[in-house]
Amino acid sequence: MKIADDGWVRAIYPSPHDPARPHHNLVNAALYVFEKAALARWRDFQQPSDFGKDLFPAMLAGRARLKSYKSFDYVKDVGTPHRFVPGER
Repeated sequence: MKIADDGWVRAIYPSPHDPARPHHNLVNAALYVFEKAALARWRDFQQPSDFGKDLFPAMLAGRARLKSYKSFDYVKDVGTPHRFVPGER
């Protein structure tokens, strides 16, 4: 992701990443806060879809405004249920 100094998301770089264009390690951590009206336009968006890979890039392309919050907390992405092992860190 490319984040402006004021916290607004300017770009999302989907995987796989171009190794010739290094980017900071910024990811979405799957905690989102929306105003209901902000999602109304996207009600008929493709199903199923992923917020980070599908919806957010489409929203940016549609001139929606996305705000970020940078955290230094540890975040572990378990991905899918078959990758999750209870008690393992």
